[in-house]
Amino acid sequence: MLALTNPDPALGFPAGTTLQPQIFVRNTTPVAASLSTRFNWRSDASTGTAAGPTLRLAPLETRRVDVAALQKSGAIPAEAHWASVELAIAGQPNDIMAVAASYDNSLRYGTQTPFNDQLTYRWEGGEWHVDAMHNSIIAAGNGGGIPIKAQFNLYYDAGRKRYDREQALKPHEQMWVDVGKLIRERTPDKSGSLLPTDLTMGSYEIQDLTDRGVGNLYEGKVIVDKTYGHAAYGCATCCGYGDSPSMIYDPLGVDLGATSTQGVSDIDFCTGGTVSVTEFFPDANWDTADHAFATASGPVVRGVAVGTTGLTTTGTITIGNANAFRCPQVQATPSGPTNVQPTVSISCQLTDMAVGTFAGSATCFTSNVNPTGGTFDVVE
Repeated sequence: MLALTNPDPALGFPAGTTLQPQIFVRNTTPVAASLSTRFNWRSDASTGTAAGPTLRLAPLETRRVDVAALQKSGAIPAEAHWASVELAIAGQPNDIMAVAASYDNSLRYGTQTPFNDQLTYRWEGGEWHVDAMHNSIIAAGNGGGIPIKAQFNLYYDAGRKRYDREQALKPHEQMWVDVGKLIRERTPDKSGSLLPTDLTMGSYEIQDLTDRGVGNLYEGKVIVDKTYGHAAYGCATCCGYGDSPSMIYDPLGVDLGATSTQGVSDIDFCTGGTVSVTEFFPDANWDTADHAFATASGPVVRGVAVGTTGLTTTGTITIGNANAFRCPQVQATPSGPTNVQPTVSISCQLTDMAVGTFAGSATCFTSNVNPTGGTFDVVE
């Protein structure tokens, strides 16, 4: 959320304010590093993408990128108010550190925002503020390589009410939400609901509805304070799952010659509840340890012979941890035992039943035993 030379009127800066947008990039490693830059800009009427310069940084070098000069040259339209800036490197996330800043010559008016190296499937944000002296602008972007559908929720009235929006996002596209504008202009959400005109604060949530296992979303939020002429950046919390997903059934029971369906569950760090994450473990990744006892077609297991064997699957999920701003993507391999059980069908024929009473006797016999030749105990 880099504010460009021509500031958005939503920031509330005095007319004629001109910002000097720039990016400071540091190579934190003892070897040279190359990175490319991309600017996803937006104006009042349009959006677009512009390729920025490719930087070659010496070991431990800090470089300033003059974004105002890119606007003067026409690489980014002069009328654009904002840009989402992407820095791409061939290395580890912390090899490059960056911060974006846009202030006028007096340093009285401006914004400063950090970069985010995290993509996830859900973000939960703290308070946003809207009143005579404050406004909140929230952005969600698709940082992945596939088109997605993003859902944005504003919560208010102590979380009892919410306002919902959905938007399809191609790679590099953004969903942009000016909360004050939604309230003032009485913009309905996807179900026709309106935000109260006297609403001043609440929380928010952003979800990737296409990929709930890993996710492609990054987010940003600025809260404008017209009193002091600054926009403060606010971070949301990334959501993730526990680091030890497990099989739902332990052990899984399967009748000989029949099938049973297994699943994977995990902790949702944002809600604290246990949820199914089976969908993030592809069908091709399920297998049993011994096909002589059981086979797997995805999470569906078929009993082949009486006995016990292991069942394993592999999938990639986002893991939450104590540091809520770091939700790494990891490959998880839950496993559990599968017991293949014999089947016995018992039929009973009632005899000597007295009319109008339950007195009488029954003759029972086994009608189907699988496998044959075994000895079984029948419990009445």
